[in-house]
Amino acid sequence: MNQYSSVLINLEENSQHLFNKSSISHSDPIAINHLKCSIGQNWAIACSGGADSIFALLLVYQLFPENRKNLTVIHYNHRLRGLDSEYDQNFVNEIANALNLNFNSENAESAKRMDEGFLRDQRRKFFCRVMIENQAKILIQGHNLDDVAETMLWRIPRGVGIEGLSSPKPINRYKSFYFVRPILSYPRDEIRRLLNLNNIPWREDSSNKTKNYLRNRLRLNTLANWKMDSDRDLLNGVKRTRELIEEQEIALNEFAEITYKKCKNKNEILTKKLLKKPKAIVRKVLTYWLSDIIDSKNIHQYHLDEIIDYILKGRDFKIQLSARTKIQLSNNLLKVIKFKGKKFNWGLCCFPFNSTIYFPNGSVLRSELIKISSKFNHDIISGNVDQKCHAYLSYKKLTDGLFCRNREDGDRFYPIGIKGSKKVKDCFIDKKWSQEKRNNTAIVTDFSGNIVLIPEFPPSRFSCIDSSDVMVIRLTYFESIT
Repeated sequence: MNQYSSVLINLEENSQHLFNKSSISHSDPIAINHLKCSIGQNWAIACSGGADSIFALLLVYQLFPENRKNLTVIHYNHRLRGLDSEYDQNFVNEIANALNLNFNSENAESAKRMDEGFLRDQRRKFFCRVMIENQAKILIQGHNLDDVAETMLWRIPRGVGIEGLSSPKPINRYKSFYFVRPILSYPRDEIRRLLNLNNIPWREDSSNKTKNYLRNRLRLNTLANWKMDSDRDLLNGVKRTRELIEEQEIALNEFAEITYKKCKNKNEILTKKLLKKPKAIVRKVLTYWLSDIIDSKNIHQYHLDEIIDYILKGRDFKIQLSARTKIQLSNNLLKVIKFKGKKFNWGLCCFPFNSTIYFPNGSVLRSELIKISSKFNHDIISGNVDQKCHAYLSYKKLTDGLFCRNREDGDRFYPIGIKGSKKVKDCFIDKKWSQEKRNNTAIVTDFSGNIVLIPEFPPSRFSCIDSSDVMVIRLTYFESIT
Protein backbone atom coordinates (compact mmCIF):
# COMPACT_ATOMS: atom_id res chain seq x y z
CA MET A 1 0.00 0.00 0.00
CA ASN A 2 1.43 3.42 -0.97
CA GLN A 3 1.27 6.72 0.90
CA TYR A 4 -1.88 7.85 -0.96
CA SER A 5 -3.98 4.68 -0.75
CA SER A 6 -6.00 5.61 2.34
CA VAL A 7 -6.78 9.05 0.92
CA LEU A 8 -7.71 7.78 -2.54
CA ILE A 9 -10.26 5.36 -1.05
CA ASN A 10 -12.36 8.42 -0.16
CA LEU A 11 -11.41 10.45 -3.22
CA GLU A 12 -14.85 10.53 -4.81
CA GLU A 13 -16.50 11.63 -1.57
CA ASN A 14 -13.80 14.23 -0.88
CA SER A 15 -14.07 15.57 -4.40
CA GLN A 16 -17.80 16.10 -3.81
CA HIS A 17 -16.94 18.13 -0.70
CA LEU A 18 -14.39 20.06 -2.78
CA PHE A 19 -17.04 20.88 -5.35
CA ASN A 20 -19.49 22.02 -2.64
CA LYS A 21 -16.92 24.34 -1.06
CA SER A 22 -15.46 25.83 -4.23
CA SER A 23 -17.53 28.61 -5.70
CA ILE A 24 -18.72 27.74 -9.20
CA SER A 25 -18.48 31.46 -9.96
CA HIS A 26 -14.69 31.04 -10.00
CA SER A 27 -14.96 28.56 -12.88
CA ASP A 28 -14.62 30.20 -16.25
CA PRO A 29 -18.15 30.53 -17.70
CA ILE A 30 -16.99 30.39 -21.32
CA ALA A 31 -15.11 27.14 -20.73
CA ILE A 32 -17.94 25.62 -18.68
CA ASN A 33 -20.56 26.48 -21.32
CA HIS A 34 -18.38 24.97 -24.02
CA LEU A 35 -18.16 21.74 -22.01
CA LYS A 36 -21.94 21.75 -21.44
CA CYS A 37 -22.46 21.96 -25.19
CA SER A 38 -20.01 19.08 -25.75
CA ILE A 39 -21.57 16.47 -23.43
CA GLY A 40 -21.66 13.13 -25.21
CA GLN A 41 -18.35 13.78 -26.97
CA ASN A 42 -15.06 12.19 -25.91
CA TRP A 43 -12.96 14.39 -23.63
CA ALA A 44 -9.37 14.11 -22.43
CA ILE A 45 -7.84 15.90 -19.46
CA ALA A 46 -4.09 16.50 -19.22
CA CYS A 47 -2.95 15.65 -15.71
CA SER A 48 0.61 16.01 -14.46
CA GLY A 49 -0.32 15.05 -10.90
CA GLY A 50 0.19 18.63 -9.70
CA ALA A 51 -2.38 20.59 -7.70
CA ASP A 52 -3.82 22.52 -10.65
CA SER A 53 -4.47 19.56 -12.95
CA ILE A 54 -5.85 17.45 -10.06
CA PHE A 55 -8.21 20.29 -9.13
CA ALA A 56 -9.37 20.70 -12.75
CA LEU A 57 -9.93 16.94 -13.07
CA LEU A 58 -12.03 16.71 -9.90
CA LEU A 59 -14.05 19.82 -10.76
CA VAL A 60 -14.93 18.47 -14.21
CA TYR A 61 -15.62 15.04 -12.70
CA GLN A 62 -18.21 16.52 -10.31
CA LEU A 63 -19.68 19.10 -12.68
CA PHE A 64 -20.32 16.63 -15.52
CA PRO A 65 -21.13 13.19 -14.07
CA GLU A 66 -23.01 12.29 -17.25
CA ASN A 67 -19.79 12.46 -19.28
CA ARG A 68 -17.47 10.48 -17.00
CA LYS A 69 -17.63 7.46 -19.25
CA ASN A 70 -16.28 9.65 -22.09
CA LEU A 71 -13.43 11.15 -20.03
CA THR A 72 -9.83 9.95 -20.38
CA VAL A 73 -7.05 11.10 -18.03
CA ILE A 74 -3.78 11.52 -19.97
CA HIS A 75 -0.23 11.92 -18.63
CA TYR A 76 3.11 12.49 -20.38
CA ASN A 77 6.23 11.36 -18.52
CA HIS A 78 9.25 13.42 -19.61
CA ARG A 79 11.53 11.19 -17.51
CA LEU A 80 13.53 14.19 -16.30
CA ARG A 81 13.44 13.48 -12.54
CA GLY A 82 14.18 9.77 -12.28
CA LEU A 83 11.96 7.95 -9.80
CA ASP A 84 9.97 11.11 -9.04
CA SER A 85 8.73 11.14 -12.65
CA GLU A 86 7.67 7.49 -12.30
CA TYR A 87 5.88 8.27 -9.02
CA ASP A 88 3.99 11.14 -10.70
CA GLN A 89 2.84 8.80 -13.47
CA ASN A 90 1.75 6.09 -11.02
CA PHE A 91 -0.05 8.64 -8.87
CA VAL A 92 -2.11 9.97 -11.79
CA ASN A 93 -2.92 6.39 -12.80
CA GLU A 94 -4.17 5.70 -9.25
CA ILE A 95 -6.29 8.86 -9.31
CA ALA A 96 -7.92 7.73 -12.56
CA ASN A 97 -8.51 4.23 -11.15
CA ALA A 98 -10.04 5.63 -7.95
CA LEU A 99 -12.52 7.61 -10.06
CA ASN A 100 -13.08 4.71 -12.49
CA LEU A 101 -11.83 6.80 -15.43
CA ASN A 102 -9.87 5.78 -18.52
CA PHE A 103 -6.12 6.43 -18.34
CA ASN A 104 -3.55 6.88 -21.10
CA SER A 105 0.13 7.74 -20.63
CA GLU A 106 3.36 7.80 -22.59
CA ASN A 107 7.04 7.96 -21.66
CA ALA A 108 9.62 10.09 -23.45
CA GLU A 109 12.23 8.01 -25.25
CA SER A 110 14.99 9.64 -23.22
CA ALA A 111 15.52 12.59 -20.92
CA LYS A 112 17.85 14.24 -23.41
CA ARG A 113 16.72 17.89 -23.34
CA MET A 114 15.14 20.17 -20.77
CA ASP A 115 14.39 23.45 -22.57
CA GLU A 116 10.80 24.59 -22.21
CA GLY A 117 9.96 24.75 -25.92
CA PHE A 118 11.14 21.20 -26.59
CA LEU A 119 9.22 19.78 -23.61
CA ARG A 120 6.03 21.58 -24.67
CA ASP A 121 6.37 20.21 -28.20
CA GLN A 122 6.82 16.68 -26.81
CA ARG A 123 3.61 16.96 -24.78
CA ARG A 124 1.64 18.40 -27.67
CA LYS A 125 2.64 15.58 -30.01
CA PHE A 126 1.38 13.14 -27.39
CA PHE A 127 -1.84 15.16 -26.93
CA CYS A 128 -2.50 15.13 -30.68
CA ARG A 129 -1.95 11.38 -30.89
CA VAL A 130 -4.35 10.69 -28.01
CA MET A 131 -7.01 13.02 -29.38
CA ILE A 132 -6.90 11.33 -32.79
CA GLU A 133 -6.93 7.81 -31.31
CA ASN A 134 -9.88 8.63 -29.02
CA GLN A 135 -11.69 10.75 -31.63
CA ALA A 136 -11.82 13.42 -28.93
CA LYS A 137 -12.58 17.09 -29.55
CA ILE A 138 -11.98 18.51 -26.05
CA LEU A 139 -8.67 18.57 -24.16
CA ILE A 140 -9.04 20.02 -20.66
CA GLN A 141 -6.07 21.73 -19.02
CA GLY A 142 -5.50 23.06 -15.50
CA HIS A 143 -4.15 26.54 -16.17
CA ASN A 144 -4.99 28.99 -13.38
CA LEU A 145 -5.05 32.76 -12.82
CA ASP A 146 -1.39 32.91 -11.78
CA ASP A 147 -0.53 31.28 -15.11
CA VAL A 148 -2.25 34.17 -16.90
CA ALA A 149 -0.09 36.70 -15.03
CA GLU A 150 3.08 34.67 -15.69
CA THR A 151 2.28 34.43 -19.40
CA MET A 152 1.86 38.21 -19.64
CA LEU A 153 5.22 38.73 -17.93
CA TRP A 154 6.84 36.14 -20.18
CA ARG A 155 5.50 37.53 -23.46
CA ILE A 156 5.72 41.30 -23.01
CA PRO A 157 9.54 41.46 -23.43
CA ARG A 158 9.18 39.50 -26.69
CA GLY A 159 6.94 42.15 -28.20
CA VAL A 160 3.47 40.66 -28.72
CA GLY A 161 0.07 41.92 -29.79
CA ILE A 162 -3.32 41.38 -28.25
CA GLU A 163 -3.44 37.72 -29.30
CA GLY A 164 -0.34 36.97 -27.25
CA LEU A 165 -1.47 39.02 -24.26
CA SER A 166 -4.91 37.38 -24.09
CA SER A 167 -3.41 33.90 -23.63
CA PRO A 168 -3.99 31.42 -22.16
CA LYS A 169 -7.65 31.63 -23.18
CA PRO A 170 -10.62 29.68 -21.77
CA ILE A 171 -11.03 28.02 -25.18
CA ASN A 172 -8.41 27.74 -27.87
CA ARG A 173 -8.66 25.76 -31.10
CA TYR A 174 -5.61 23.64 -31.89
CA LYS A 175 -5.59 21.55 -35.07
CA SER A 176 -8.68 19.30 -34.89
CA PHE A 177 -9.60 19.87 -31.23
CA TYR A 178 -10.07 22.50 -28.53
CA PHE A 179 -8.04 23.25 -25.43
CA VAL A 180 -10.54 24.08 -22.66
CA ARG A 181 -9.37 25.66 -19.38
CA PRO A 182 -12.19 25.73 -16.81
CA ILE A 183 -10.16 26.92 -13.77
CA LEU A 184 -8.51 29.89 -15.44
CA SER A 185 -10.05 32.26 -12.86
CA TYR A 186 -8.83 30.38 -9.77
CA PRO A 187 -5.68 31.74 -8.05
CA ARG A 188 -2.98 29.15 -7.40
CA ASP A 189 -3.08 29.63 -3.60
CA GLU A 190 -6.86 29.14 -3.51
CA ILE A 191 -6.57 25.85 -5.39
CA ARG A 192 -4.08 24.49 -2.88
CA ARG A 193 -6.13 25.74 0.07
CA LEU A 194 -9.22 23.92 -1.19
CA LEU A 195 -7.36 20.68 -1.87
CA ASN A 196 -5.81 20.72 1.61
CA LEU A 197 -9.16 21.54 3.19
CA ASN A 198 -10.71 18.45 1.59
CA ASN A 199 -7.81 16.07 2.24
CA ILE A 200 -6.98 15.64 -1.46
CA PRO A 201 -3.31 14.93 -2.31
CA TRP A 202 -1.23 16.09 -5.23
CA ARG A 203 2.38 15.79 -6.40
CA GLU A 204 4.90 18.63 -6.26
CA ASP A 205 7.32 18.83 -9.20
CA SER A 206 10.74 19.69 -7.75
CA SER A 207 11.80 21.23 -11.09
CA ASN A 208 9.30 24.04 -10.44
CA LYS A 209 11.73 25.34 -7.82
CA THR A 210 14.77 25.51 -10.07
CA LYS A 211 15.63 28.87 -11.59
CA ASN A 212 16.99 27.33 -14.80
CA TYR A 213 13.66 28.01 -16.50
CA LEU A 214 12.52 31.54 -17.32
CA ARG A 215 8.92 30.79 -16.34
CA ASN A 216 10.06 29.58 -12.92
CA ARG A 217 12.09 32.74 -12.37
CA LEU A 218 9.07 34.86 -13.29
CA ARG A 219 6.89 32.86 -10.89
CA LEU A 220 9.31 32.74 -7.98
CA ASN A 221 10.77 36.25 -8.30
CA THR A 222 8.93 38.68 -10.56
CA LEU A 223 5.31 37.68 -9.94
CA ALA A 224 5.84 37.31 -6.18
CA ASN A 225 7.28 40.84 -5.98
CA TRP A 226 4.61 42.22 -8.31
CA LYS A 227 1.89 40.92 -5.97
CA MET A 228 3.68 42.32 -2.93
CA ASP A 229 4.31 45.75 -4.48
CA SER A 230 0.84 46.17 -5.99
CA ASP A 231 -1.58 48.48 -4.17
CA ARG A 232 -4.62 46.33 -5.07
CA ASP A 233 -5.64 42.76 -5.89
CA LEU A 234 -3.17 42.09 -8.67
CA LEU A 235 -4.63 38.82 -9.96
CA ASN A 236 -8.16 40.21 -10.27
CA GLY A 237 -6.71 43.08 -12.28
CA VAL A 238 -4.84 40.63 -14.51
CA LYS A 239 -8.03 38.61 -14.96
CA ARG A 240 -9.97 41.70 -16.02
CA THR A 241 -7.18 42.86 -18.33
CA ARG A 242 -6.97 39.48 -20.10
CA GLU A 243 -10.75 39.43 -20.61
CA LEU A 244 -10.78 42.96 -22.07
CA ILE A 245 -7.87 42.17 -24.39
CA GLU A 246 -9.65 39.03 -25.61
CA GLU A 247 -12.80 41.08 -26.30
CA GLN A 248 -10.72 43.44 -28.44
CA GLU A 249 -9.03 40.53 -30.19
CA ILE A 250 -12.39 38.99 -31.13
CA ALA A 251 -13.57 42.33 -32.56
CA LEU A 252 -10.33 42.82 -34.47
CA ASN A 253 -10.52 39.31 -35.93
CA GLU A 254 -14.11 39.86 -37.07
CA PHE A 255 -13.29 43.10 -38.90
CA ALA A 256 -10.07 41.64 -40.32
CA GLU A 257 -11.88 38.58 -41.71
CA ILE A 258 -14.42 40.81 -43.48
CA THR A 259 -11.60 42.89 -44.95
CA TYR A 260 -9.65 39.78 -45.94
CA LYS A 261 -12.57 38.41 -47.96
CA LYS A 262 -12.87 41.74 -49.79
CA CYS A 263 -9.15 42.01 -50.51
CA LYS A 264 -8.36 38.43 -51.49
CA ASN A 265 -8.33 37.63 -55.18
CA LYS A 266 -7.46 33.93 -55.53
CA ASN A 267 -3.99 33.76 -53.92
CA GLU A 268 -3.30 37.49 -54.22
CA ILE A 269 -4.24 40.61 -52.22
CA LEU A 270 -5.71 43.78 -53.72
CA THR A 271 -3.84 46.33 -51.61
CA LYS A 272 -5.94 49.34 -52.69
CA LYS A 273 -8.65 48.09 -50.33
CA LEU A 274 -6.19 48.18 -47.42
CA LEU A 275 -4.93 51.73 -47.83
CA LYS A 276 -7.47 53.41 -45.54
CA LYS A 277 -7.65 50.59 -42.98
CA PRO A 278 -6.07 50.81 -39.51
CA LYS A 279 -2.62 49.29 -39.32
CA ALA A 280 -3.83 46.53 -36.97
CA ILE A 281 -6.38 45.38 -39.58
CA VAL A 282 -3.73 45.39 -42.32
CA ARG A 283 -1.39 43.31 -40.14
CA LYS A 284 -4.12 40.77 -39.38
CA VAL A 285 -5.17 40.49 -43.04
CA LEU A 286 -1.58 39.82 -44.08
CA THR A 287 -1.21 37.24 -41.32
CA TYR A 288 -4.30 35.38 -42.56
CA TRP A 289 -3.11 35.56 -46.16
CA LEU A 290 0.44 34.39 -45.51
CA SER A 291 -0.73 31.57 -43.24
CA ASP A 292 -3.00 30.34 -46.05
CA ILE A 293 -0.36 30.12 -48.76
CA ILE A 294 3.07 29.52 -47.19
CA ASP A 295 4.61 28.06 -44.04
CA SER A 296 4.01 30.82 -41.48
CA LYS A 297 7.14 29.72 -39.56
CA ASN A 298 9.18 31.52 -42.24
CA ILE A 299 7.39 34.82 -41.52
CA HIS A 300 8.85 37.16 -38.91
CA GLN A 301 7.39 40.35 -37.50
CA TYR A 302 10.02 42.45 -39.25
CA HIS A 303 8.79 41.00 -42.57
CA LEU A 304 5.26 42.12 -41.74
CA ASP A 305 6.45 45.54 -40.59
CA GLU A 306 8.32 46.03 -43.87
CA ILE A 307 5.41 44.84 -46.05
CA ILE A 308 2.87 47.02 -44.18
CA ASP A 309 5.14 50.05 -44.53
CA TYR A 310 5.37 49.62 -48.31
CA ILE A 311 1.61 48.98 -48.69
CA LEU A 312 0.56 52.04 -46.70
CA LYS A 313 3.00 54.21 -48.66
CA GLY A 314 1.66 52.79 -51.94
CA ARG A 315 5.12 51.70 -53.11
CA ASP A 316 5.97 48.63 -55.17
CA PHE A 317 8.53 46.27 -53.66
CA LYS A 318 10.05 42.78 -53.59
CA ILE A 319 11.01 41.04 -50.35
CA GLN A 320 12.98 37.80 -50.36
CA LEU A 321 11.71 35.49 -47.59
CA SER A 322 14.07 32.66 -48.51
CA ALA A 323 16.07 31.43 -51.47
CA ARG A 324 12.89 30.07 -53.05
CA THR A 325 10.14 32.40 -51.85
CA LYS A 326 9.59 36.12 -52.28
CA ILE A 327 6.70 38.55 -51.83
CA GLN A 328 6.07 41.15 -54.51
CA LEU A 329 3.78 44.18 -54.71
CA SER A 330 3.18 45.56 -58.20
CA ASN A 331 0.27 47.66 -59.47
CA ASN A 332 -1.56 47.28 -56.13
CA LEU A 333 -1.41 43.48 -56.37
CA LEU A 334 0.40 41.61 -53.60
CA LYS A 335 1.50 38.06 -54.36
CA VAL A 336 3.88 35.31 -53.30
CA ILE A 337 6.29 33.98 -55.90
CA LYS A 338 7.75 30.52 -55.36
CA PHE A 339 10.72 29.10 -57.21
CA LYS A 340 11.12 25.41 -57.82
CA GLY A 341 14.03 24.03 -55.87
CA LYS A 342 16.91 22.01 -57.25
CA LYS A 343 19.86 20.07 -55.92
CA PHE A 344 23.12 21.96 -55.51
CA ASN A 345 26.43 20.10 -55.33
CA TRP A 346 29.25 22.10 -53.76
CA GLY A 347 31.61 19.22 -52.98
CA LEU A 348 33.87 19.32 -49.90
CA CYS A 349 34.84 22.76 -48.67
CA CYS A 350 37.01 23.91 -45.79
CA PHE A 351 35.17 25.80 -43.06
CA PRO A 352 37.65 27.95 -41.07
CA PHE A 353 36.80 29.16 -37.57
CA ASN A 354 35.34 32.70 -37.40
CA SER A 355 34.03 32.56 -40.96
CA THR A 356 30.72 32.43 -42.84
CA ILE A 357 29.76 30.18 -45.75
CA TYR A 358 26.97 31.13 -48.16
CA PHE A 359 25.54 28.07 -49.90
CA PRO A 360 23.99 28.05 -53.42
CA ASN A 361 20.51 27.32 -52.04
CA GLY A 362 20.56 30.55 -49.98
CA SER A 363 21.38 29.05 -46.59
CA VAL A 364 24.15 30.46 -44.41
CA LEU A 365 26.46 28.74 -41.91
CA ARG A 366 28.54 30.81 -39.50
CA SER A 367 31.41 29.62 -37.29
CA GLU A 368 32.61 31.56 -34.23
CA LEU A 369 35.33 30.66 -31.75
CA ILE A 370 34.14 31.99 -28.38
CA LYS A 371 34.95 31.78 -24.68
CA ILE A 372 32.14 30.65 -22.37
CA SER A 373 31.57 30.90 -18.63
CA SER A 374 31.38 27.87 -16.36
CA LYS A 375 27.66 28.56 -15.82
CA PHE A 376 26.94 28.59 -19.55
CA ASN A 377 29.06 25.45 -19.93
CA HIS A 378 26.88 23.78 -17.30
CA ASP A 379 23.69 24.98 -19.02
CA ILE A 380 24.80 23.47 -22.34
CA ILE A 381 25.78 20.13 -20.82
CA SER A 382 22.54 20.01 -18.78
CA GLY A 383 20.45 20.46 -21.93
CA ASN A 384 19.15 23.91 -20.92
CA VAL A 385 20.42 25.48 -24.17
CA ASP A 386 18.51 24.74 -27.37
CA GLN A 387 21.22 23.67 -29.81
CA LYS A 388 18.91 23.61 -32.81
CA CYS A 389 19.57 27.35 -33.29
CA HIS A 390 23.16 27.65 -32.09
CA ALA A 391 25.26 24.50 -31.75
CA TYR A 392 28.27 24.45 -29.42
CA LEU A 393 31.19 22.14 -30.23
CA SER A 394 34.39 21.40 -28.33
CA TYR A 395 37.31 23.34 -29.81
CA LYS A 396 39.92 21.02 -28.27
CA LYS A 397 38.33 18.04 -30.08
CA LEU A 398 38.25 19.85 -33.44
CA THR A 399 41.53 21.77 -33.64
CA ASP A 400 42.25 20.25 -37.07
CA GLY A 401 39.33 22.25 -38.47
CA LEU A 402 35.85 21.80 -39.91
CA PHE A 403 34.57 20.93 -43.37
CA CYS A 404 31.20 21.07 -45.17
CA ARG A 405 29.69 18.83 -47.80
CA ASN A 406 26.40 17.48 -49.15
CA ARG A 407 25.01 14.33 -47.61
CA GLU A 408 26.19 11.03 -49.01
CA ASP A 409 24.60 7.59 -49.24
CA GLY A 410 25.31 5.56 -46.10
CA ASP A 411 26.06 8.58 -43.89
CA ARG A 412 25.65 7.82 -40.17
CA PHE A 413 25.35 10.29 -37.31
CA TYR A 414 25.92 9.97 -33.54
CA PRO A 415 23.79 12.82 -32.10
CA ILE A 416 23.59 13.49 -28.38
CA GLY A 417 20.61 11.74 -26.81
CA ILE A 418 20.54 8.44 -28.71
CA LYS A 419 22.49 5.24 -28.18
CA GLY A 420 24.77 4.20 -31.01
CA SER A 421 24.40 5.80 -34.42
CA LYS A 422 21.57 6.58 -36.78
CA LYS A 423 21.42 6.79 -40.56
CA VAL A 424 21.31 10.41 -41.70
CA LYS A 425 18.57 9.38 -44.12
CA ASP A 426 16.45 8.16 -41.17
CA CYS A 427 17.12 11.40 -39.26
CA PHE A 428 15.71 13.38 -42.19
CA ILE A 429 12.71 11.06 -42.58
CA ASP A 430 11.87 11.46 -38.87
CA LYS A 431 11.91 15.24 -39.34
CA LYS A 432 9.66 14.88 -42.41
CA TRP A 433 12.06 17.01 -44.46
CA SER A 434 11.42 17.45 -48.16
CA GLN A 435 13.77 15.80 -50.63
CA GLU A 436 15.09 19.22 -51.58
CA LYS A 437 15.95 20.09 -48.00
CA ARG A 438 17.64 16.73 -47.49
CA ASN A 439 19.78 17.26 -50.58
CA ASN A 440 20.80 20.85 -49.81
CA THR A 441 21.36 20.90 -46.04
CA ALA A 442 25.05 21.25 -45.20
CA ILE A 443 26.75 18.37 -43.40
CA VAL A 444 29.56 19.55 -41.08
CA THR A 445 32.46 17.13 -40.56
CA ASP A 446 35.83 17.03 -38.82
CA PHE A 447 39.20 16.53 -40.53
CA SER A 448 38.67 12.75 -40.59
CA GLY A 449 35.26 13.01 -42.23
CA ASN A 450 33.19 12.19 -39.13
CA ILE A 451 29.89 14.11 -39.00
CA VAL A 452 29.97 16.57 -36.11
CA LEU A 453 26.76 18.46 -36.86
CA ILE A 454 23.68 18.51 -39.05
CA PRO A 455 21.80 21.83 -38.74
CA GLU A 456 18.62 21.60 -36.61
CA PHE A 457 19.93 18.48 -34.85
CA PRO A 458 21.96 18.18 -31.63
CA PRO A 459 25.74 17.90 -32.15
CA SER A 460 27.57 14.59 -32.35
CA ARG A 461 28.47 13.21 -28.95
CA PHE A 462 32.09 12.92 -30.18
CA SER A 463 32.29 16.69 -30.69
CA CYS A 464 30.12 17.94 -27.82
CA ILE A 465 31.64 19.98 -25.01
CA ASP A 466 32.53 18.66 -21.56
CA SER A 467 32.90 20.42 -18.20
CA SER A 468 36.52 21.40 -18.91
CA ASP A 469 35.76 23.30 -22.12
CA VAL A 470 36.24 27.07 -22.06
CA MET A 471 36.88 27.77 -25.74
CA VAL A 472 34.06 26.44 -27.92
CA ILE A 473 32.94 26.65 -31.55
CA ARG A 474 29.49 28.17 -32.01
CA LEU A 475 27.81 27.22 -35.29
CA THR A 476 24.75 29.13 -36.50
CA TYR A 477 22.69 28.03 -39.50
CA PHE A 478 19.87 29.95 -41.15
CA GLU A 479 18.25 30.69 -44.47
CA SER A 480 19.26 33.92 -46.13
CA ILE A 481 16.56 36.60 -46.24
CA THR A 482 18.36 38.70 -48.85
